[in-house]
Amino acid sequence: MSYDTENYPIGVDEVSKILGVKPATVSTWNARKSMPKPDAYLNKGRTRLWEIKTIIDWANATGRNPMDITSKQAHYIVAVSDKSEGSPSKERYDNLKNNWDNFRFSTGDWDFDDEK
Repeated sequence: MSYDTENYPIGVDEVSKILGVKPATVSTWNARKSMPKPDAYLNKGRTRLWEIKTIIDWANATGRNPMDITSKQAHYIVAVSDKSEGSPSKERYDNLKNNWDNFRFSTGDWDFDDEK
C-alpha cells in the first residue's frame, strides 16, 4: 500500500513532532476529545491513527500550528525525525525546513502555490 503526503497515517508521537509539543499533550487533547476523530484504529482501538491532512487541517483551524507547517512539510518531518530526538524545536524546525527547501529545489518539486 502506498500513501501520498496528505493521507500518510500518523500516531500520537508523529503528531507531537509535527506540532512541536510533547506526546502527553497530544494524548491530553485526544482524551479531552478536542482532536479530530481518528481516521483509523489499530490494536483493537487502542492505537489511533490520523492522516497528516486531518491533523494539519485541525491544527490550522484551532491555532495549534504556530509554525504554519504544510502537509508536505509534516510528511518530511515525520520521515526524517528520529524518535530519540523528540519534538522539533524552532531551531530544529528551521533546519528541517531549509533541508526540505533544498531537497525540493534539487528534485524540481517546487510548487509556489503551496508556499505561504
